[in-house]
Amino acid sequence: MKNMFQIIHGIGSIQGLFLFFLLIMRKENKIANKVIALLVLLFSINLATSFLHTNEVAVCDLVAIHRSDMFVFFYGPLILLYTLFLVGFRKKMHFKDLLHFVPAITLFLLLCLYFFYFRNIDSILLWDPSNSLILRIWYIIHGASLIHLLIYLLCAIKTIKDYKKLLNTYFSETKKIYLKWLQILLHFLMLIWILALLQFAFNSLNDSEGIISWMVSTVAIILIFTIGYFTYFQPDILNDLEEMIQVAQVSGPVETMIETTGDTKYQKNRLGESEEKRILNILLEYVEREKLYLEPTLTIKQLSEAVGISSHQISMLVNTYLGQNFYTFINKYRIEEVKKKLFEDNSKENNILTIALETGFNSKSTFNTVFKKIEGVTPSEFRKQCKNE
Repeated sequence: MKNMFQIIHGIGSIQGLFLFFLLIMRKENKIANKVIALLVLLFSINLATSFLHTNEVAVCDLVAIHRSDMFVFFYGPLILLYTLFLVGFRKKMHFKDLLHFVPAITLFLLLCLYFFYFRNIDSILLWDPSNSLILRIWYIIHGASLIHLLIYLLCAIKTIKDYKKLLNTYFSETKKIYLKWLQILLHFLMLIWILALLQFAFNSLNDSEGIISWMVSTVAIILIFTIGYFTYFQPDILNDLEEMIQVAQVSGPVETMIETTGDTKYQKNRLGESEEKRILNILLEYVEREKLYLEPTLTIKQLSEAVGISSHQISMLVNTYLGQNFYTFINKYRIEEVKKKLFEDNSKENNILTIALETGFNSKSTFNTVFKKIEGVTPSEFRKQCKNE
């Protein structure tokens, strides 16, 4: 069984190197691609060293035992940085980012010291499970690597959630930039982390390269490489996100915009209530008259330029007085347009999807989700009600 997993790791290592070169040469999402490419490369090196350590002495020396922990210290920061760059919250690397890798680099230097100092002393076995001091060191380093990874995974998951909250504030269509695949894969990585923790807690220390450990690492291979493949085929979304980040920066730091709600986040640059309601009426009249919501890719910036009201004011007015974000605001108009068409006699000859595309939706799944959320029934059920009436 172990030999089978070693073969899988060897194949995964070769595949990882191929994926690394694909990602590093891709022009879209450049910095995010480079970060995930580095993650894939480190993962491939880890797999390669695991594959080469086939004899028991190599498996049991201290360098081999803590080699994987060193790589785990690298994985967390890279996953978080990749997420930040992909969603547009970060545009470039900073020198202080190196601080995230201090634990990994420190352990790497210590392992190099151990390896080169003891490599010619065959009589000294650096990994001795009967030595309580060595056991405590193993517990501390391995436990610290798992905690370190957990913190960064949670931060990456929170980043995606914060990103999605901002999307609904500035876009009327989010399917291309929703990154649902990344959120799912991050949660699967959390599941792998839980399995690794259980393996650490309950598996025998004398069997640190046991079947459970091999299974955990094999599933991790699949997930990391899946992220790489999705990244390779992910369209460049940074141009779309640039206006969102700019509008968020006008209102304050991105973190502040995410954490606050309602009137709180719009306290700056507020007008009087009567003036705000006057501007809101202008906005509503314009949207209803010009029917800009029929444009599938309408953004708050485009609406702002058309009506002559700042993006920040539109967001504030819609949120404060209508209790909606921009996404809901525009899609409610689209749903009302769909309902009108469904009530018309000639609409009975039309396909519901055709009507949805005519009213500004550009995907069936988004249309069905939004329609049921607003109306409480599916489009098909609503059409049956229309026929009955």
